[in-house]
Amino acid sequence: SPAALPADYSIRHMAVELLALLDSLGIQRCHFMGHALGGLVGLELALLRPQLLQSQVLINAWSSPNPHSARCFSVRKQLLLNSGPQAYAQAQALFLYPADWIAANSARLADDEAHALAHFPDTENLLRRIHALETFNIEAELARIQTPTLLIANRDDMLVPWQQSRHLAEVLPNARLVLLEYGGHASSISDPLPFQRALLDFLSAQT
Repeated sequence: SPAALPADYSIRHMAVELLALLDSLGIQRCHFMGHALGGLVGLELALLRPQLLQSQVLINAWSSPNPHSARCFSVRKQLLLNSGPQAYAQAQALFLYPADWIAANSARLADDEAHALAHFPDTENLLRRIHALETFNIEAELARIQTPTLLIANRDDMLVPWQQSRHLAEVLPNARLVLLEYGGHASSISDPLPFQRALLDFLSAQT
C-alpha cells in the first residue's frame, strides 16, 4: 500500500479491511483460505463475523507468539534495516522452501526476487506488518471459533513450527490437522499435489 499504515497496525486491522472489501462485493458467505499471515486474518474473521465463514483453511498458522518464529522475524528485520531490500528479498526463499527445491528452481527464484524488488513496499509499512505478526495473540478467544477448520502444516517448515497448527487443532472446537512431510513453509508451491488433495477433500465435505 502506498499509504502509511498506522503505528498500531494489527492483524485485526487487516481483517477489518478484508471485511470492507467483501461487503463492497456483496459477499455474505464464503469459504476462506489463508496462508501464514492470511491464516491469522481468517481467525480474526471467524471472531468478527462468524456467519461469513462456511469453512476456513489455515496453512502454517499460529495463535500466539513462539520463540522460533520470533527469531526468524528478528533476522528478517535486521536484514531489511542493515542490508536492505535486496538481501531481504534474497533471504525470502530460505524461509519458504526446502533446500533441494531452491537448488532446482534458481531461475524461477531470480525472477520472483526481481519482481519483489520492483514492487518492494515502504520499509516502515513492512516493519509494521512484521510487528503485527510478532504480536498477534488470539489464544484466549480460540474456543469461541466454531467455524469448520482445516489446518495444514509441514514438518519441514523452518519459519513456523508445525506444532503451532497441532495446538490450533487441539483447541479449536471444530478443526482437524493435515500434517505434510515435505514442502517447507510454502508447500502449495514446492509440492502442490499433496496440498491440493488435502484442500479438495476438505472442501468437498463442506458443500
